[in-house]
Amino acid sequence: MKKTGDETERTERLLSGEGSISTLSILSTLSVLSVSGDEASQISKALESTAGAGGRWEKALFRFARTLRGLNAGRDCSPVVFKALVAAWHRLAKPRDGDGEPVDAETVYGEFLTCWPRIKYPESDPLRDVLASTPCPPEAAHYESDQMRQLAAMCAGLQHHAGDGVFYLSCRSAAMTIGHVDQVTVWRYFRVLVADGLLKQMTPGTATRAARWRWLGK
Repeated sequence: MKKTGDETERTERLLSGEGSISTLSILSTLSVLSVSGDEASQISKALESTAGAGGRWEKALFRFARTLRGLNAGRDCSPVVFKALVAAWHRLAKPRDGDGEPVDAETVYGEFLTCWPRIKYPESDPLRDVLASTPCPPEAAHYESDQMRQLAAMCAGLQHHAGDGVFYLSCRSAAMTIGHVDQVTVWRYFRVLVADGLLKQMTPGTATRAARWRWLGK
């Protein structure tokens, strides 16, 4: 990946600690690198979620590295961009050692360089994995909405993994996995699938537990 002057300037700002670190500044830097909007968003979310995870900082950094390993943008990054992203993680996480003392940026980057080649499997999202590996069922191919067809595929894939049992799926999780659709719309899609005889709700969801379903399609 060829570096531009704009890329160099932005990544150097992250490395130097100049200015405030924010989701917007990270996304702005990634956009200069021609990282797709979806992957840039995933990198930004991974930074925020792992940096604020608590517990041992080494484990949180490893989770961030695993997420990068699973993205094209992460695999193709130049060393200086890797260093800038880890610097951003360090500034967000503010890691401390066992004695409560701050951990310096060089130690964090050194740990990242140590764990990176050891990562055999990227951080994965089970629902995304199911959706990516399950084609739209023929009985749902007539739906006009692409998101509707994806929901049907997700339900069919989850049922495959559940065997004769039921599967759990909430509107929130489905909406986040599919993207470009909100929870209310997903609930409407669920109602359509039920009305069309392709899906049956076995147990309604609660505030703490997703609804249980059974896919009735072929």
